[in-house]
Amino acid sequence: MNNLDSITSVIRSWHSFLLCGHIMPDGDSLGSMLALGKVLEQMGKQVTMVSFDPVPDNLTFLPGINCLNTGEREFNQDFDVFMMLDCSSPDRLGPYYKMLQRELITVNIDHHPGNTIEAEYTYVDSQAAATGEIVYDMLLYLGVNITTDVAACLYTAIITDTGSFRYENTTPTTHRRVADLMQCGIEPAKLNEFIYDQKSLPAILLLRAALQTMQFTKCKRVAWISVFRKDLMEAGACDEHAEGIINYPRSIKGVKIAILFRELEPGVFKVGFRSKGEVDVNRLASGFGGGGHVRASGSTLRGTYEDICNEVLSEAINLLQADGS
Repeated sequence: MNNLDSITSVIRSWHSFLLCGHIMPDGDSLGSMLALGKVLEQMGKQVTMVSFDPVPDNLTFLPGINCLNTGEREFNQDFDVFMMLDCSSPDRLGPYYKMLQRELITVNIDHHPGNTIEAEYTYVDSQAAATGEIVYDMLLYLGVNITTDVAACLYTAIITDTGSFRYENTTPTTHRRVADLMQCGIEPAKLNEFIYDQKSLPAILLLRAALQTMQFTKCKRVAWISVFRKDLMEAGACDEHAEGIINYPRSIKGVKIAILFRELEPGVFKVGFRSKGEVDVNRLASGFGGGGHVRASGSTLRGTYEDICNEVLSEAINLLQADGS
């Protein structure tokens, strides 16, 4: 594990950077990447930013988002440094995991516990509520000016990964960092409106379909919800519109574990886990080859919906019983 001194030394020493966030990008992944990208450009660096999946509708307002390359791109140029942000494992890089096999300096910056990416330089702080917090500290080490646009990107990173400061990963340090960002001239009310109050009609139609699938275990402590490909087609929605749906079963009184089964293709499901209280769903996801955080994690499973659902629910109940929840 490296420290921020060594990470910032790489930034000062090299010129050409390729920045990459994770597949199905969220506010932390995009906000962290865009903030760092803007600062690198301020320093006279050559910067290319990539995201395999498209930008969610509610994050298209982010400053610099038009500079982001989406989809799988082939680059003719050579890069000095490949920098990964908010990626917990190689598969989260999508097709860009191939960059790890190239002859270039690799830097891994993340806040997920159990990060499995092998890079030349790695800085993982699992106590940080968001990778955006780590990037903020990096900018302080670099001694650069944090512009309003950079602050807006970092604010978005932190506010989304803390659930607007509702999640247990929020710390006093988190609030202090955000207070500093607010002094850079951002407008929190406007940013929150973009993030939370600009839902598209397809997203609402998909939510309606998903809520109709909600079910509970007999103990009422586990709730699950499902999104199938046909639901996306009928709503005119895409995968990004399923973001946040899992929070609806999680918000129900008495529910300790919320699960979202999202069909990626026939026989393949992305399973998301959220929890309340002391329940560690990272243990649950890890048992299915996935991972994430204590209160938010996920995995990808293959099989029939019925088999996957039964197996996951059985393990969720076992976890609650083992924890005495």
